[in-house]
Amino acid sequence: GPEMVRIPFLENLTVLQAKLKLQNAGLRLGKETYRYSEDVKKDRIIYSKPMADKLISKKGRVEIIVSMGNFSQEKSNENWIDLLND
Repeated sequence: GPEMVRIPFLENLTVLQAKLKLQNAGLRLGKETYRYSEDVKKDRIIYSKPMADKLISKKGRVEIIVSMGNFSQEKSNENWIDLLND
């Protein structure tokens, strides 16, 4: 069958760091999904799909879920409200 590789840990990395880490492992960056997170800093990765340590065929794509920061902090930002009403 196809050569299998283990998905590296991408948690808390930036998208660029994750992309390089995936390339080094023989994998490719898949879809990026952005969501709020209480614990993970803005623009850092919350987790990957499939999860780290799972086996995937070489050259496979790994999706990442990226933090948009803390929602409550974001709400206090008036510009953000303007963007919604644009």
